[in-house]
Amino acid sequence: QYVVLCGGKGGAKYGSENYLRVYCPENNMLGKIAFDEIITPETCSSIEPSDNKQWLIISRSNSLYIYELGKDGVLTKLVNTVTENESIDPEQKHARISPSGVYIATGGTDCILRLWKVKYVSNNINGVTLEKQMGPHLGQINGVVFSGASDLVFSASSDKTCRVFNVKDGKQLHCLSFTVPSIGHPLEFRACNYNAKTNCLITLATESRKESYLTFWSQKYNFDPVETVKIHDNTCFRMSISGDRVAVGSNDGYVIVFNAKQGKIIRRHKFRGTVPVTACLLYTSPSPRDQRGSRMPSSA
Repeated sequence: QYVVLCGGKGGAKYGSENYLRVYCPENNMLGKIAFDEIITPETCSSIEPSDNKQWLIISRSNSLYIYELGKDGVLTKLVNTVTENESIDPEQKHARISPSGVYIATGGTDCILRLWKVKYVSNNINGVTLEKQMGPHLGQINGVVFSGASDLVFSASSDKTCRVFNVKDGKQLHCLSFTVPSIGHPLEFRACNYNAKTNCLITLATESRKESYLTFWSQKYNFDPVETVKIHDNTCFRMSISGDRVAVGSNDGYVIVFNAKQGKIIRRHKFRGTVPVTACLLYTSPSPRDQRGSRMPSSA
């Protein structure tokens, strides 16, 4: 297991470096650096692993990068694709590879959802080609995700819609919006994820960072909302690899873990002070028999 971090102090704009690093955890600490790459002047918006954990899909500025993660933690750069619409210089806010490994979806500041066809040579990614463009939204795209069967792709946007597209022909099937009666207008979608076990789309919608809502949309019921959970001042959310847990972080320092099927709170944790939680990841360790003395809990 490795920890992949991408960040820094703002890049060339602030006279400092941004970097991409891979750490080898040791005794519950980050441990030694297995890989280190300076990526200034670019900034990283998202890092997403493929389902088989062989590849990392990274959106950096107006580029899409694909790395292979080696057994020793070293990353090998396989693809560096700059989006075609360079005149606008669209920043790619998010990128995801489909569970089938056939497509990669990207979305960003130019409001267009792009679908890239992945090319393979000897079972390894050798490149991508732009297959189709969908939308556009009327606001930037903040999150993209595929369905478990890779036949649908979703895009969550600041234009207060989350759209559902057919991967095969690129046609829009649904345009979802979320309105709270007490507010009286649709909320912005900040992120989206998909639970392949329950065939549910999960979205994060927020109202000027005052109120946030985690909503579960059932594919079985034509993407009608089946559960909504109100979360104060929410900034991010993440689903566990198993698909049964959802963790959310807030501006006031809380991390809350939910049952992804029922939407019920399992645990609420408050960090010291009021430092915002801007990113989170759910980790499930091996069984106690396989941990061999690991100090990590069975679920964290």
